[in-house]
Amino acid sequence: MGCRGLQRYMNEILPYPDWSHEDLRPALVNILRRLDKMFNKIAKKNSIRRNTDWGAAANLLKGVYTTLSKYPYIAHLPHLKMVVQVCQSLILGERVGDLEGQSVAPGWSHSPPPHFCSMVVKILAMQILALGMFSDVTGVTFSLEQICGGSSLFPTPEKTENMIMNLLLPMCLRVGCGRKDAPRMRQADISFALTVVLHAMNPPLAKIAPIHGPQAKTVPGSDPRSQSWSHHQLDPRAYPKVKSTILHIAFLGLKVMMVCFEKQLSQDWHRILHCLRDLDSRGEGGLALWDFLDFVVSCRTPLFIQMRPFILTKLLRQCTDEGSEQYQLIIRDRIHGWSLPPPRCRGSFLLDLAHQVKQLKEEVISAKVTDMRPSALEIQSEMSHLSRRHRMSYAGPPSECPTRPLTSPPHRSKGRKRMTCEWCKDIFYRSISLSISLNHHVCLLCVFYHFMLDMFHFRCKCQ
Repeated sequence: MGCRGLQRYMNEILPYPDWSHEDLRPALVNILRRLDKMFNKIAKKNSIRRNTDWGAAANLLKGVYTTLSKYPYIAHLPHLKMVVQVCQSLILGERVGDLEGQSVAPGWSHSPPPHFCSMVVKILAMQILALGMFSDVTGVTFSLEQICGGSSLFPTPEKTENMIMNLLLPMCLRVGCGRKDAPRMRQADISFALTVVLHAMNPPLAKIAPIHGPQAKTVPGSDPRSQSWSHHQLDPRAYPKVKSTILHIAFLGLKVMMVCFEKQLSQDWHRILHCLRDLDSRGEGGLALWDFLDFVVSCRTPLFIQMRPFILTKLLRQCTDEGSEQYQLIIRDRIHGWSLPPPRCRGSFLLDLAHQVKQLKEEVISAKVTDMRPSALEIQSEMSHLSRRHRMSYAGPPSECPTRPLTSPPHRSKGRKRMTCEWCKDIFYRSISLSISLNHHVCLLCVFYHFMLDMFHFRCKCQ
């Protein structure tokens, strides 16, 4: 992929011809077919994936992006759609094969480098825009909702984290940066992205069973207030508890969208306010909610005017922890215009938010690795079990593992050596399973070293 001739062809020659001519169309289809085949191999084989030159792959996609932006009508080619789809699955980790023994979800541990993900996000945004241009002629509509699977709700919390962190937030940062060469997002796609973030922190009422009674007969959707949690008398115990990780990701997504699409969200500020009120009425949010309120007070967007009564009401309550008290003191000063941070431009905000996205992603990956590690009690019990088996083998009859004199040379059989002693087989396979359960933090060479020490300490016929 890093061949200089191939790189120059994709970036200098491919965008040059007019691909509307039917005589040239087979050449473009052949190139896209080869790209699709190459990225499919990368997605399916973990060995190829580890050795992939992602910089060269990003430059190849850059030529495809330039061609698509210059000739939007090629977005209808099935082979281009397949290339974009497999690249999307790469950044989301949905079609990664050969992952046996891995301890972290594929969408996090096997995500390509940021420059490749950025190029894929740009192609996705350009594809949505290009297909929307010709929707009146072709009758084919394509939106961000279709890319996300047709729903703003995802089956698992891990899927929600993956979609927001690896797709929606990079797309908002890339598209909403204000550069002239960056693609644009339609209003419907921006509203859908906001809906995904709001549903992540506050799932809709359709998934919750209300309390039995007269109010249970209310049909959701018949009243505009029915989208609010506080409009129904719901049992707080029946409402699902939102993970703290998802809350941090969702609040960071709100910050990114507020900075990137301040004008486009003029009709959606009330949705954010209602969601935060529902979240606060359930006693959820914690420090993530206070941090977002500090951002709203410091970055004076139109949302600040609508949220000011809510913030003043929240400042009157007594906090239970020290972190909330510190945020309360800072917000109380800033809401009255005291000790405000110096004014910052939009680019400075975006750089800071991009750094926060990167830092939060690293924290989520490290937390998942920590959760998958076995506890100290499990490791201690496994080691004690091995030591007990070791002592029991010493106490066993000599016929199980007969010893040889130290002066006699060991028996060397021709061909591949095989372990015939049951005790040696047991400790060998238990050592291998222990190294796998420790998430490869116990070096395999150390396992073999301790195994050979046990073998020399207790000589048996399988040496």
